[in-house]
Amino acid sequence: MKTKILVVDDEASIVQVLLDLLTDEGYETQSASSGEEALRMISSFQPDIILLDIWMPGSLDGLDVLKEIKSKLNLSEVIMMSGHGTIETAVQATKVGAWGFLEKPLVFDKLHILIKQILIIQKERKEKNFLLSRLREDISLIGSSDFIKNCKKNILNWSKASAPVLICGEASVGKKILAKNIHYMGERSPYDFVSYFCANSAQSLQIEELFGRQKSFRFPQEPAKRSQLSYTHKGSLFLRNIEFLNLDAQKLLCSFIKSSEYQSVGSDKKYNSDVHIIASTSADLKKMADNGTFLKDLYSQFAEVINVPSLSSRKQDLQDLILYFLSYFSKKESCELKSLDKDAMDFLLSEKWQFHAKELKNFIEKIYIFYKKQNLNIADIKKIL
Repeated sequence: MKTKILVVDDEASIVQVLLDLLTDEGYETQSASSGEEALRMISSFQPDIILLDIWMPGSLDGLDVLKEIKSKLNLSEVIMMSGHGTIETAVQATKVGAWGFLEKPLVFDKLHILIKQILIIQKERKEKNFLLSRLREDISLIGSSDFIKNCKKNILNWSKASAPVLICGEASVGKKILAKNIHYMGERSPYDFVSYFCANSAQSLQIEELFGRQKSFRFPQEPAKRSQLSYTHKGSLFLRNIEFLNLDAQKLLCSFIKSSEYQSVGSDKKYNSDVHIIASTSADLKKMADNGTFLKDLYSQFAEVINVPSLSSRKQDLQDLILYFLSYFSKKESCELKSLDKDAMDFLLSEKWQFHAKELKNFIEKIYIFYKKQNLNIADIKKIL
């Protein structure tokens, strides 16, 4: 697909020269002679790049058009042009969102460089958006229970908030998937989602791992350690099983949440980091806070507490997940979609077998490994349980 470029200028001779040049370069081109016409054409032509003159007749000049484009989250990049521009005008255009500023008479080599820069960035952006959309499919919340509906309804609000979020529920109930949704459905999605498993880390090392360690003159053989908070700047830090975080680390985390500042071990310098804290727990944190085994001040920082019910109590979600994983492994293995008869499905939904999400996924994968046939009954299911 050709790159589309819209030329907006009231000087017909300049427009024609640019159209000829850009068409020869292999671009698809259109032109407009006023701000009003440009805005109409942007909707229909949907250009990748706009060459926009600042000074034009009519009620809208180039800066007005630029502001309108950027206010509507248009993905077009804009190069401003002017025959008598000033530094002040160029700065103003850049602040509004222009990619670059060219003075007339145009130097075509400079224009060519700007266009190539834009195309590189747009290609990277498209690839990133594609990967992000695939990722969002992989972490989509499956189910039709009231709980899942409520999550889908509120996920954008949870992702917009800068205040910490706590996700509670038994093991393998989907807390990490929910945390990823909060991150990847929000404005922080272009940045890192870092998962730190508190239960897997020695308590003596938790402060160093979360907040970093400066290189010591006393122990030069020990290298400096970069903090998880610096890795996660502008992104989200997911603290899995936060109940295993030691009290000293909890105090430092609480201080960071309040100020967005922290100090590394062995350093007097304060660092800033913009991080959305999302935590999970399988424990009763309120009870732990009340009896002093979890910092009450830290617990109070969680503006949103989400309680995830067990999968066994969400029968509709369990059935939806079974159907989802059957489809998932059919695509993954490039084979026919397998199905379960009513007795087999009812058996899996019964109290005799209570799945966690991970166990369910592994079980459905076994179905595709052990059976070539398409339709399975209850006897087939019981053989591989």
